[in-house]
Amino acid sequence: MLALGIFALDAWRTEKTPIVISKNLQQVIINQQEALKGSALTLEEEQQAINQFIDQQILVSESKKMGLDDDSTINQRLVRKFTALMSADLPNPTPEQLQQHYLSTQDNYREPGTWVVKLDSVATELEALNADEAVALEHSKHNWLIHYGLDFQRLVESAEKGVWLGPVITNQGTHYYQVVEFNPGPVKPYDRVFRYVETSWRKHQEQQRLETRVAQLKEQYQIELLP
Repeated sequence: MLALGIFALDAWRTEKTPIVISKNLQQVIINQQEALKGSALTLEEEQQAINQFIDQQILVSESKKMGLDDDSTINQRLVRKFTALMSADLPNPTPEQLQQHYLSTQDNYREPGTWVVKLDSVATELEALNADEAVALEHSKHNWLIHYGLDFQRLVESAEKGVWLGPVITNQGTHYYQVVEFNPGPVKPYDRVFRYVETSWRKHQEQQRLETRVAQLKEQYQIELLP
């Protein structure tokens, strides 16, 4: 009955709802289908992909008129599509741009660092700290986890440097501990990570474009936060 009602209302429409598919959007649609297929589309396949998109847009438009678009999952998908459209014509980065981005984000490409920790092993939790007998060990996050357990590895990461803490029970016994320092790992050379650098550069550019566009669009809205 609902479907019959919708079709009955359609019969009274006198104005056509425009659906405009820009050249840029057409290329986005084709690119997406080529990525799924793994090869270039034929002219017939390109037209078919665009026609399918038009059909989807008609259904989306009708769904909105019925109020079916008030859904967080749908909203998230729309935002992702809008973002993809904004970055469709993003130019390829120059070698100089990639090098500059690499230099400004080097912390993202470091080898694992190490923590230097002093440990005073005791027989029981009631035994007092004897800092003079403490032994300094240096391990990566992975090795602290493997040898002393997850709980202790997390304590090391969050501890204030230079302060004796504990005692705590680890995989190796009961210890007082003091984090002496953290040594960051070396930065991986550019030629080992340049593909990750390019991906990071693109995401950064996309985010900048999106923020700029949203700021422009906000001027067209009156936003009110109700108490």
